[in-house]
Amino acid sequence: MRSLLLLVLAPLAAADASTTASSTTATGPSTTATNYLAGPTPALAGAVHAAGEFGYTYIGCYNETTGYPGGNRALMDGSMLSNNSQTVDSCLLFCHGNGYEYCGIEYGRECWGGHYLSTLSALLPDFNCSYGCVGNLSEFCGGSLTLTTYNLTGSASGSSSSSKGGKTGAAVREVASAIGAVVLAGALGAAFSVF
Repeated sequence: MRSLLLLVLAPLAAADASTTASSTTATGPSTTATNYLAGPTPALAGAVHAAGEFGYTYIGCYNETTGYPGGNRALMDGSMLSNNSQTVDSCLLFCHGNGYEYCGIEYGRECWGGHYLSTLSALLPDFNCSYGCVGNLSEFCGGSLTLTTYNLTGSASGSSSSSKGGKTGAAVREVASAIGAVVLAGALGAAFSVF
């Protein structure tokens, strides 16, 4: 029993939660493991959804999409930076430096950047993104499988023209969303027309 306890505690003792940072590419359903020793941090009373910097505008709280069939990350075609001093500004700076149109913070410490917001991700009431940023507890930084989300254009529609999708990308995502609704309706046995 003692050796089993040591096997469980050894990895925990080796990890240093105060200095752990990881970066991974969000290209599929699997990502590099991140140190989650510290649990979610509650935001301070009076915490706010920060307005945004570096040309980003807060667009709301969106759900993560890894649990859906065929779902990847909500912020696709990008990367992630996680650390235990995360703030909204540090995340937006990371996303700005990498040229991402969308930026989101999850679990209070994970900064996700991407060129697209998944059509599987839905706008949720703000109270779903109630974790405090570990680097500034007066700001909200997502929640459990929810992202405090920012966009360069201030619109979740993706209607801005950019080299990474722009209006064409938005139209493709709308068609894909409609097709997904028909497939889902068929799988659920629902009969309706999208026309």
